[in-house]
Amino acid sequence: MRQRVCIIIILFFLSFKIFGQEVITMHAEKISELPDSDFYGVHQDSKLNYWFVANTGLYKFDGVGYYKYANDTSNKQLAFFNIKEDNLGRIWVNSLKGEFFCLKNNTLELIYSAEKESDGELSYEVFDNKLYYKVTATNEIFSIDIDTKKRSKVAVDDCQNWNQFVIFKEQLIFKNAKNNLVSFNVDTLQKNNNILGLGNNVLRIRTTKNHCFIISEDRKFKKKIELLYQNKLIKLELPLFLNKNKILKITEDLQGNLLFSTTKGLLFTKLKDNQFINKTVLFHNKSISDAIQDQFGNYIATSNNEGVFFFEPSFEKVLVKENSFLKSNKLSVIQKTINNHFLIGDIFGNVYFTELSNTVDHVVSKKVKSRIHETFFDDNTGSTFILSENDLTVITNKNRLITKPLAVKDIDVIDNNTFLICASTAAVVNKIGDNGFESIDNLRRKRSFSGVYIKKDSSYCIAFVDGVHVIKNGSIKPLFYKRENFYAQHIEKGDSCLWFLDKNGEVFYLTEEGIIKKIPSDKIKKLKKIGNKIYYLSRNAIGFINTKSNKLTVIYTIKNILLNAKIKDFDIIDNSIILATNKGGFISSLNKKEKINTILPKTYVKEFTVNNKKKEDYKNVVFKYDENNIAITIRNQDALGILKYNYQYKLSNNETWVDIPNIESSLRFYNLQDGDYNITIRTRNSSLVEIHSLPIKFTIKLPFWKTVWFLTFSFILLLGSVLVYMRFRIQTLNRKQTLQLEKVTLEKNLAFSKLQNLKNQMNPHFMFNAMNSIQSLILKGKKQEAYTYLTKFSQLIRENLNRSEKTFVYIDEEISLLDAYLELEKLRFKTNFNYQIVANNIEAIKVPTMIIQPFVENAIKHGLLHKDGLKVLTITFTQTNVITCVIEDNGIGRQASQHINENKIGKPKSFSTGAIAKRFNLLKESYNVDLGFEYIDLEDNNGSAIGTRVIIKIPYVLEDE
Repeated sequence: MRQRVCIIIILFFLSFKIFGQEVITMHAEKISELPDSDFYGVHQDSKLNYWFVANTGLYKFDGVGYYKYANDTSNKQLAFFNIKEDNLGRIWVNSLKGEFFCLKNNTLELIYSAEKESDGELSYEVFDNKLYYKVTATNEIFSIDIDTKKRSKVAVDDCQNWNQFVIFKEQLIFKNAKNNLVSFNVDTLQKNNNILGLGNNVLRIRTTKNHCFIISEDRKFKKKIELLYQNKLIKLELPLFLNKNKILKITEDLQGNLLFSTTKGLLFTKLKDNQFINKTVLFHNKSISDAIQDQFGNYIATSNNEGVFFFEPSFEKVLVKENSFLKSNKLSVIQKTINNHFLIGDIFGNVYFTELSNTVDHVVSKKVKSRIHETFFDDNTGSTFILSENDLTVITNKNRLITKPLAVKDIDVIDNNTFLICASTAAVVNKIGDNGFESIDNLRRKRSFSGVYIKKDSSYCIAFVDGVHVIKNGSIKPLFYKRENFYAQHIEKGDSCLWFLDKNGEVFYLTEEGIIKKIPSDKIKKLKKIGNKIYYLSRNAIGFINTKSNKLTVIYTIKNILLNAKIKDFDIIDNSIILATNKGGFISSLNKKEKINTILPKTYVKEFTVNNKKKEDYKNVVFKYDENNIAITIRNQDALGILKYNYQYKLSNNETWVDIPNIESSLRFYNLQDGDYNITIRTRNSSLVEIHSLPIKFTIKLPFWKTVWFLTFSFILLLGSVLVYMRFRIQTLNRKQTLQLEKVTLEKNLAFSKLQNLKNQMNPHFMFNAMNSIQSLILKGKKQEAYTYLTKFSQLIRENLNRSEKTFVYIDEEISLLDAYLELEKLRFKTNFNYQIVANNIEAIKVPTMIIQPFVENAIKHGLLHKDGLKVLTITFTQTNVITCVIEDNGIGRQASQHINENKIGKPKSFSTGAIAKRFNLLKESYNVDLGFEYIDLEDNNGSAIGTRVIIKIPYVLEDE
């Protein structure tokens, strides 16, 4: 069933008299990009697009967006008039300059310019690929072939000097010079033999889909209207409203109602048996240039100075505002009382009683000081309870006013004058007595929202802030839903069960077994018991809950024009529904309306963006893995589709439907995973019946790291990396093992080297020489000197033995040991041997033990031993990154020493030269510095040997290492 657009404002006034009707409208600016300017016409074409002509251009709405077309050839004259559609579906307009435009390939094309033949807007018609127009100066009608642009004069009787002709049902109709109404067949231009006589006062010919009206005026400026029917003129009684105002256009809606657009409003009427019936004037004192009903059932009117309006005519009785006592139209509650009376309350605390017979009883005014949010009428006592933000007010059947300062959320009757009160601080039972409210029982001190009294077992079911609880005989038990505490905002008591409404707008009921179940529903705003039924209010409809099927049954569709109003309350009286909204009160009959054939609109994708970039092609498209932020904006083909319909979507067939709260906002999907997506967007009417489904399919590719080739490559790479790592690990382990072996070998070699040095330093030859020298001192009676040298000899032996266990010793200890050794050697050489040890700026460092003395011994043994005269030995220590020890003697030189040794029988082995060299190599490997020793032969100017210099570089460590 078609959903009609609007409903009537109830506005109460002190004179209580019905005198007219106002139409409820919505300006196009609220739902579209149309400007608020002069509009001259509206048309819906065969493709269901909307077209508007205005002083700023031609506008089109195609269900996706609004587009503007301008006239670039008319020196900035943007105004267009007389929008038409030919039999090929092309859109035509003309300008004040006599230009005729056709929309081709989405561009306005100038077909013909009659600027020189015209002094203003020209009347024109388009039929069978020909453009017909009348020249004002000559009163001639011409035709233009649209394809060839060939202009031809139509061979008919001369037209009266009257700037209009029409083509109606394939007949070209105009008034000729003899004041006759003449008609010709457009195809053959054959004249109709029935010529109708007219007076001289014909003003306009106006046609609709099924009617042709002739409008004229007598000498007293009184209009008359005639209907051309089967080549006859039928005189009609002109409505008084039309006689006073200029008729600009006549159109016809889907039910055959006529819409007369005038300079002072819109007459909505119907022609039946050649009589105008159901005459209703809409848009009082507005200049309405055109009005139509589109194929979706919407009514659209254009005005000459206020833009475009969407509206809904109504033929119901309404109360209109005149000297109203209401302070505003912002109503908050409406409640049926008795005998078709009802109470109305607004957000300012004003309360009024009235009835449908229009008598208003001003019972309470300015007594309730805060916003009224709920009312309750007790049928047993006839008392009315008014719940506001700060007070509970009771109006008894004797007009007694009782007020209790309490923020009451809900109230329910227990018996005569005893009531359950749910307040912000507690749930209590009170009684109304002679002294006002009397406390009976304090059920629970906890914030409560709603509650009911269950008479059959004397229990209470109350919605508290911590969940719904049942209170009986002092015991308090919570109700559970899916094993969790159940929360509700409102409770209604049905005939067979309790009904709950939660804060999310979902409806539940309590079965006889004490189980809470949910029923499928649109988002519900209010539950209300009226009579023996539980009624509901949703965004789009009002209905009742069918207790047998537990389904919602729609009885009234909220009109699309009023969907932007906030409906606060409703009630049903005498098969009429009354609404209290922030825009006033509204009444409408629940009787079924005449069914009309309308087209179900489609929903389109207005914009499809991927990563904030617009995509023109989005159907069955494959996007990259990182193109996974999708936004879809949808629009309905119906101009009012954003208000009239409910929209939902789901990502795949096995998922649940999700509401789209606002069609103007985009559906946004962030970080979608790879895969195929089949998004379905469905459109539902107010009865939640699906009328259109929009599938959107696309694919998001696998990221490269999930593809087979990448996984294969990664596996191979990983396997290769493991193998390389294993090989590297094995090599590392082997290297470590080699280093460990080398370290052990090094330590072994160092130990051997120290033993070798010890052996060298403990050389028997040196020991025998030292002992012989001491023995000689004893024989000479030099006991004290012998004792001194013997002590030094024993210290030397002891220190050598001690140092054999150490790797490093302090350098001063090493120098001291060298000094002791040289003292013993000096005893051997008597007075012709001098030595000197120089250690400048040497820190307290440690040097390898047993490494310098072998070089000193070699210098004495091979250089100084065979020298005649004074023998001199100098030892110098210098510290850099290593310790440099320079040993210099004035001996015979290495070459002469070597010659002496070669001539000896049984050549002795060199003093530990091989062991020393090996030890230096080991130290060099350990410390990774430039270590070793170097021999330099000293010569005089004649090249004769005068001694040997040995430069030794040895490592050292600091004292604390």
